[in-house]
Amino acid sequence: MLDVLTFDIADLDAEDVRALLRLHLLEAYADACTAALNIEALREEDVTLYSARTSKQDLAGIAGLKILTTPNGTRKHGEIKSVRTHTDFLRQGVSSKLMGHLEQSARLRGLDRLFLQTHPTPAYAAACRLYEKLGYEYCSAFGDYKTSPKSVFMTKAL
Repeated sequence: MLDVLTFDIADLDAEDVRALLRLHLLEAYADACTAALNIEALREEDVTLYSARTSKQDLAGIAGLKILTTPNGTRKHGEIKSVRTHTDFLRQGVSSKLMGHLEQSARLRGLDRLFLQTHPTPAYAAACRLYEKLGYEYCSAFGDYKTSPKSVFMTKAL
């Protein structure tokens, strides 16, 4: 059973974080239309990758928040990136807790809306159900994304 999780900015040089990112990218890039961020992109100033760790410091999952500013700069939005639960902690609520942490972090940064891009495939069905359960609604493409049958877009007002 999962114990209490602590959230922190992920150490992108930690081997367990890098291993989970490698697995995430390997599976994400198997889908030719992915927007998953590689390690270099996760180091950009507008992106923060968070880690969720158990009391024993085991990595339970990661999730990123990218800051988006609307063209007129009046509203600040964010994009959820790379939500991934470690295989040892699947179906224990890690992704849900990571999403809660991302939403809290976004509010503290003054963001008023979150967006995400995912895929309408069986591999992503559980993720889509989680996002729906958390109040995310389907929307049109946002930012630099283009409408594609391989992508679905969701949003939530904070």
